[in-house]
Amino acid sequence: MRKFVLLVFGAAIGFVAAHFVNQSPSGRQFFERVNRGTEELSQAFAQGYRAAEQDQFEQKLNDLGPKN
Repeated sequence: MRKFVLLVFGAAIGFVAAHFVNQSPSGRQFFERVNRGTEELSQAFAQGYRAAEQDQFEQKLNDLGPKN
């Protein structure tokens, strides 16, 4: 229980610190860079997932093809 309380307390402190950092122009610029990087990473994961899904689909189609 103590670890959970510390986790919640740490998250609250983090949110408060992020709020104060975001109030300055350089802080906003920092968070914009972080958000941009997060968005790029998210898009890369989605693109990789779609490519893997397409490969699996094509493999299953090939498996269903005519047998000689």
